[in-house]
Amino acid sequence: LGITFHPVPRGQYLPIIGYFHLIFLTAGGAGLLVSTYLFGNPYQPQILFGSLTSLRVLLIMAELGWGLIQKQIWQHLYQITLLIDIGEESIMVNALVDSGNRLQDPLSRQPVIIVEHEALKPLLPPAISQGVEELAKGKLDHLHELPREWSAKVRLLPFRSIGQAQGMLLGFRVQEVSMLNGEQRIPLSKGQIIGLSPEKLCPDGFYKALIHPQLIAAPLT
Repeated sequence: LGITFHPVPRGQYLPIIGYFHLIFLTAGGAGLLVSTYLFGNPYQPQILFGSLTSLRVLLIMAELGWGLIQKQIWQHLYQITLLIDIGEESIMVNALVDSGNRLQDPLSRQPVIIVEHEALKPLLPPAISQGVEELAKGKLDHLHELPREWSAKVRLLPFRSIGQAQGMLLGFRVQEVSMLNGEQRIPLSKGQIIGLSPEKLCPDGFYKALIHPQLIAAPLT
């Protein structure tokens, strides 16, 4: 275990040893149960059945463990923290890099970042919030009440999704969107267009935004 997991802080060796014994005692116990008490007896155990059972238990536990590892990889590699500048204020949201997000502004062809409306609502004028709710119902009556400085920023973004052949999102242009790497701020786009989703993007709340993959590739080139 020391060679396999080296280097590991000394305080983490005890949990590793515990998991190791838990896995193999579980597999060994299942094999013993099958070979000795189900298909044999203490004097004539069925070694083959016991071995196959232990192997199967190990494979099941490995599959469950790999599922947890994949979840951790997905949460850490494909999620980033965005800093969105709106007016004089900024807000941080967790975003998922979504390869299926191909939404673009129909006028400028600029990639769009989709953000939950509720995440940005504290920084938005009431007319924007009312417009998001009305657009979800097929109406749009309050945009004429926008403050003058917001009128030129607003966009209507047509989109398609599973179960919906055609829809519209209310969007607007912000000053800048940056990616946070620890304390380092990496600018992604100035004048970025944000599409406001009236619904949650992740039921578990792991992320509140979907970022166009092209925006992540740009700073790296």
